[in-house]
Amino acid sequence: MKKILIITILFFISLQAIGEEKPAPTEGKVNILFVGSAWTYKVRLMEQSKKMFEAMHPGLTVNVQQKISHGGLFVHDKYIFTKTWLEQSTITNEEIKKRIDLMEKWLVSTKAPNPEEFQRYYEKVGRRVYPFKEIMRKHVKTHRKGPIRGLQKFLTDNPKIKWDYVVLEATNDVFADMNNGYAQSVKNFAEVCKPFGTKIILYMPASGNHNPEPVSEPLNQESVNIKKSVAKELLKLPEVTGTIPVFEGVNKLQKSHKELTFCFKKKKEQFPNHRAILLTLNLFYASIFNKTPEGLSFDTVHDDDGHGKKLDPDGGPKHVTFNTDEKTLLQKTAFEVIQEFKK
Repeated sequence: MKKILIITILFFISLQAIGEEKPAPTEGKVNILFVGSAWTYKVRLMEQSKKMFEAMHPGLTVNVQQKISHGGLFVHDKYIFTKTWLEQSTITNEEIKKRIDLMEKWLVSTKAPNPEEFQRYYEKVGRRVYPFKEIMRKHVKTHRKGPIRGLQKFLTDNPKIKWDYVVLEATNDVFADMNNGYAQSVKNFAEVCKPFGTKIILYMPASGNHNPEPVSEPLNQESVNIKKSVAKELLKLPEVTGTIPVFEGVNKLQKSHKELTFCFKKKKEQFPNHRAILLTLNLFYASIFNKTPEGLSFDTVHDDDGHGKKLDPDGGPKHVTFNTDEKTLLQKTAFEVIQEFKK
């Protein structure tokens, strides 16, 4: 009887340990890979999160790298072998050469290697179904064959980095269907991460529900609900350790502070404004360290599209420092949102 009781207790202790993710260290070194598109690039998520984390934890060194493709996670997953960066510590040169050959072949191909999946994805995204050759030209050739050159570099200079975390960006590809779009790509990346112990953090911007003007009610609630449901399902995967649900933070603040805006007004540049960037960083901090950012001194962020412009898209300053009240509001909201996702 005692043996049965001991085994039962150990079983429940092990279940509890599985459900509790270990937070990132606050000293030593942590390696974070960012995989995304404009929503990662435009807000300079890689640089600004490194700056914030190291400033708040002087004993911590954050090693960061990003892989950007404007085709979203689907293109990263299916056509440009971004998984190679996660596998670099064990992958062979022979396998890398095979992937280079495939990309070169696909550049001149008129048919996707996965035609049904290709068709289903682009139809669901709501865009016209581009010819496969155009997709490859757009995301490989016009980037000076960046993905191919990246793989070629591994053949002579492979740093063999083992990533602690990979941040996977969602765009307009979050569907209720868990077997398509962002959800399916995250599941595919989870399989890649599994043997390396790399943990996934879901980065889900507020595309579709952020506002350039004050609102009378939250925007696009249906989309917010779908994203929330998908995120909670993906968080059940052992490889997924946290989320940066900017869409939920914005939705929450649109209910309580209708006067606040979260993206620039300029139509072609309606990406996160400074307020949304600071909210994003606080969400990231709360998620990865599993602690509240409330009380942290980090209060200054910048908008930088990488083209040397002196002003933000709306003609304002590139660097913005927030007052204590608004900084605290964003910090508190971020922690409340992350705690909600942990339930």
